[in-house]
Amino acid sequence: MAFPTRLLFDEGHSMKAAAKYRRFVFVSEHECEDWTERMGRVQHVRRQKSSQHKAKSPILLLRINLNLADLCTLFVYVPKQIIWMLTYQWYGGELLCQVCSFFSTFSFYANSFVIACIAIDRVFGAYNMSSINAHRRAYLRCRRLLVIGWLAAFALSLPQAVIFRVFEPYDDKDFKQCTPLWTTFLYEKFKELNSHNLSSIEKTRIERELMNMQRLEKMYNINHLLFVFWIPCIIIVISYLTVLLILQGHLKEEYHGLPAMSAVSQIEEESSKSSLKGKRGFLESHPMKTTSKLRCTNNPGSMAVTTIHKAKQHAKRQAAWIILAYLTFWSPYNVVAVLNMTRTLSEHQVFTVTLSFLNAAICANPIVNPLIYGILTKTGKQ
Repeated sequence: MAFPTRLLFDEGHSMKAAAKYRRFVFVSEHECEDWTERMGRVQHVRRQKSSQHKAKSPILLLRINLNLADLCTLFVYVPKQIIWMLTYQWYGGELLCQVCSFFSTFSFYANSFVIACIAIDRVFGAYNMSSINAHRRAYLRCRRLLVIGWLAAFALSLPQAVIFRVFEPYDDKDFKQCTPLWTTFLYEKFKELNSHNLSSIEKTRIERELMNMQRLEKMYNINHLLFVFWIPCIIIVISYLTVLLILQGHLKEEYHGLPAMSAVSQIEEESSKSSLKGKRGFLESHPMKTTSKLRCTNNPGSMAVTTIHKAKQHAKRQAAWIILAYLTFWSPYNVVAVLNMTRTLSEHQVFTVTLSFLNAAICANPIVNPLIYGILTKTGKQ
């Protein structure tokens, strides 16, 4: 049986078929490489977005808790102060006096402790900034820090419910105040001391009781000032200084690693060029997109240095504003409160009026906090 001429394969047909087969294999190989590279980029973008989403979750949790503490200050302490300044006496009864005193102090403790938790979390975030798994553990760490902060605020505020009571200083007038226990005690003892029927022994006993109560009041006030301002302030300052030092260390490491990374990219580029020299004729007729240009332009070393430098500048700016706002609104009251412990009786009225004003001025800090953690963060992203 004779085959048609068009179905017969001679040596020329074999060479053409082999050339077409090599061409098909070469094109398929590079198409697979290009498809694999594109899929790798898509997966990288997805992982990057996923890690960014996970990284935002702890920060969002911290800001929600900070907003809760700020709202507690604005809607518990502020109304109480406004009503007291309008009426200048207490009409709420014993239970409401204790509850309002508890939540007023609780809001201040919570505000300071949540800001301290944010500072501590940023130290861990800066230390593990190159680790993907660290972002997964950050949410649990923030929850633990916040639980400790809220429990500490609750425990430190409990004495307020015992110390504050409704006091009526005048027997013939309907005038009530929600005052601490030692204020009532000192008022009654001074009133008793000024009576004329006391012996020297009784006066000595009363003076001793007055000194003991004043010592107890001073110890409680020192403890309150330490935990509500000075300890959180020290934690915040140390934390942000640590963050800046960590970022500075990362920047130096990436800077020293930059030449090596540039050399690797140059070697990859040269090897890509040399491997394509034998196929230059085919590439001229069938142009393809190579990855050498991508490797040259997207230098990982320079990108890392730039990113860390921006993060350092943003953290430095944000840390400065946070510390400045916290010290601006909290320092005057706490400094005057320390001076108030060494006051004389003649200075009592001046310090009382000043402390009331400065304590009310602290309420501006909950208004400034959302501006710092919101506007500056958006500016840093842009």
